[in-house]
Amino acid sequence: MTVKELLRDAWGIAKDIATGGFSLLNGHHVTMTNFWRPRVTEWYPREKRVPPPGFRGGFAQLWDAERDRPNCIACQLCARACPDNCIYIEGDDAKGKNKRPVVFDLDMAVCMFCGLCVEACPHNALTMTSEYEFSTADKGSLIVTLEQMIETGKRLGLTEVQRPPQVPAEAQATEEQA
Repeated sequence: MTVKELLRDAWGIAKDIATGGFSLLNGHHVTMTNFWRPRVTEWYPREKRVPPPGFRGGFAQLWDAERDRPNCIACQLCARACPDNCIYIEGDDAKGKNKRPVVFDLDMAVCMFCGLCVEACPHNALTMTSEYEFSTADKGSLIVTLEQMIETGKRLGLTEVQRPPQVPAEAQATEEQA
């Protein structure tokens, strides 16, 4: 090995050491800069996040207190609107607005929480809630029945369909121009 080759190798090693040292200092700078900032970590489940308005969580059936029955008339429009086919409904033998669901099952393991079923309901019977804790080891427990949805609606005190807040017309015009 000649002196020239040794100097080239030494220069390469020195360059690698300098680059590594610079990267190390840069990493420490980023760490120390962020170390003093306020934390953004949420300590779930001790601290539970409050979902924003219009959040699409679990499902609830609204109850008609005047007639003492659910608003649902088993028209199956929600089941037809569902892209995942996760809603199964069987109605009783009555006709028209007197018809009631006997079976209303919603499989939340399949549901993508798009809200199309809520939008399709002409009687404002189905709504989405702000609940989001559905973890389970048993996939079968994610099938929500009519009784469970009615109980959820009553427990949360829901009297009308929960819809996301509307965007003001000025904001929509600004977005369209951009």
